[in-house]
Amino acid sequence: SLAGAGGPRDLNLELDNQGTLTVAQPLTVNKASARHASSGSIAVNANLIIAQSAPGARFSNSGTVQIASGKALSVSGGEFVHAVGSAVTGAGSVALESLTLTLETDAAMQVPALGLSSTTVNGPGRTLTNWSGCGLTLTNSTVNTALGNAGTLLAPVGHSTVNGAFVNQAGALTRLTGTG
Repeated sequence: SLAGAGGPRDLNLELDNQGTLTVAQPLTVNKASARHASSGSIAVNANLIIAQSAPGARFSNSGTVQIASGKALSVSGGEFVHAVGSAVTGAGSVALESLTLTLETDAAMQVPALGLSSTTVNGPGRTLTNWSGCGLTLTNSTVNTALGNAGTLLAPVGHSTVNGAFVNQAGALTRLTGTG
């Protein structure tokens, strides 16, 4: 999106990013049943919301997403596929809400704050890793993969479940303060 007057941008379309998408103004991508895909790069320099609704809604990332400090990538509804070759990095945050996160490769989401709310993580034989210096918050979520914690893992409210192997590495912190 191009910076300019007028504030946030809303795009009601199905995204197929094969090049470089630079988000310079707050942007919401919202189209019912869309099958969004990115095999290129996305520079999140302003907040990016991918609001998915209706059956079949999906965002598949096989490229890179770089999130600037103080900015956020928020994906809600449907499915978010973390495909082979993908990476989500930067100094910003990621919020995944009310969706299924499918890991086709071990999750390379190295951001200071990753929040999973009412989210199910699937990916047989895969690992969701919370990196050193990073934070992962689970709220009413289910992790059906291995979970490795090298940073800070919080389960503050609600009921979250880890059904795979869990490794809390030396120096890592896991705080379970939720209610059942």
